[in-house]
Amino acid sequence: MKELFSLRTVRKKILMLSKLAGIALIFSYVLSTGLPVGEDVSFLLWLGFVLLLVLGIDFFMGCFITKPIDRLNASAKRMAGLDFSVPCNLASADEFGELSASLNTMAENLQRALACLEDANPVPTNPAGSRSGRSCAPLRRRSPGRISAFWLPLFHPAVPRHRPG
Repeated sequence: MKELFSLRTVRKKILMLSKLAGIALIFSYVLSTGLPVGEDVSFLLWLGFVLLLVLGIDFFMGCFITKPIDRLNASAKRMAGLDFSVPCNLASADEFGELSASLNTMAENLQRALACLEDANPVPTNPAGSRSGRSCAPLRRRSPGRISAFWLPLFHPAVPRHRPG
């Protein structure tokens, strides 16, 4: 029963907010029509309350949805650029918190897999007979979490591949 009334999901938060807004609209309408003022003034007071209510809902929607999505998007963009050095620090008990934890787990697994791949496939440093004249040595990690420049073309299509020989 306790789980039924908890606000652990974004959907439940939005539904609760919309129900509260509906109740507030009905209450404000009844209150504004019962005031000892003219009909036009009563309508303007109610319209002002509706405007404040819409702005309040917009603020809460930003807190519930927009800010977490922006933070998740920034983390996903860093990870898409193969930068796993900064984890996604979004602590919430809803779907966004679960997605944040999943992104962090994915980043750890990818970083571990890429490190194993680098260890299993060492790259020679300027092998004899290289036609390009450029060194084939991978650039080592600049900071923890950044993969080397040698493996970048394998996982990121925007980076051109350089094949020695």
